[in-house]
Amino acid sequence: MFGTMTTSTTAAAKPEPQAPSSSKAPRVNPAVNPDDDSDDEKWHDARSEGRPGSPPPPQANADDDNDDEPPKFTDDEIRDLLKRGDELKSQGNDCFRKSDWDGAIRFYTQALKTVPLRPQERQTKKSRPAGLSDEDEDDAGADGQNDTGDKAKGKEKANEPEEPQEAPKELTPLEKEAATARSVLNANLAACYVKQGKHDEAVRLCTEALADDPNYVKALHRRATANEALGTWTSLSDAEKDYKRVLELLPPSDPLRTSSTRSLRSLPERIEVQKKKETDEMMGKLKDLGNSVLGKFGLSTDNFKFTPNGQGGYSMNFAR
Repeated sequence: MFGTMTTSTTAAAKPEPQAPSSSKAPRVNPAVNPDDDSDDEKWHDARSEGRPGSPPPPQANADDDNDDEPPKFTDDEIRDLLKRGDELKSQGNDCFRKSDWDGAIRFYTQALKTVPLRPQERQTKKSRPAGLSDEDEDDAGADGQNDTGDKAKGKEKANEPEEPQEAPKELTPLEKEAATARSVLNANLAACYVKQGKHDEAVRLCTEALADDPNYVKALHRRATANEALGTWTSLSDAEKDYKRVLELLPPSDPLRTSSTRSLRSLPERIEVQKKKETDEMMGKLKDLGNSVLGKFGLSTDNFKFTPNGQGGYSMNFAR
């Protein structure tokens, strides 16, 4: 007789998931000085992760709906961060006064990484897979439903009242101080990029500064001058808007009004010239594309004539 041999296997115990560390090392924040100016080649957004003084990022958790929440700090920690940031900003100011743009950029960037992050908007709706709209989400869960039912459901959704959005939360005094610090540092970085001729970066940084302080005149004026230097149709139009806003905010005696007014007067003509130039370039490219297709049939865009129809549109006529 043959005996039956049995083997037993013991499943390896799965390690318990490690909870994310709740400790938060203090982060540093810069003191606010609206007269400072400067910026960095490898500048990171004020909302980027992995900043010095910030706690380690939490481990991914599918059930955690607050993964995008900024780290929380005590009031004492925020004060420490603001103090450290102010020290770094002062070092950046010293570099800026010496025309050491790279050095100023380095210190301003370190200071910006030190101050508390800008609070992010809370999502009022639960996140869904990227690219999936409300109608797609309905279709995905309604197999076999006919088109008539889908259309009727879509109409019902269109008639539903929109959910009221939460009013912006009032910032605490410390949060306002941190917001001012971020705004000044971003504007200072923009000043450095202007000095280096990197006007697109200056525009981006000024926009970051204005996200924390929409009425920051220096950031508005700096973004306007940078957009002027870029010289495109869009950038000149944006500069015009910023100059108008600057004049609304400045007192009548401010010397900055003179240069802003002068620039604003010159912009309409420059905008029209650039608009025509870019429109002609675009139409030329479209014509070349059309000819490359029509040429296969022995035709060209010259065979199609467009004439105004008197109703704000054009009539197209074909001619050999």
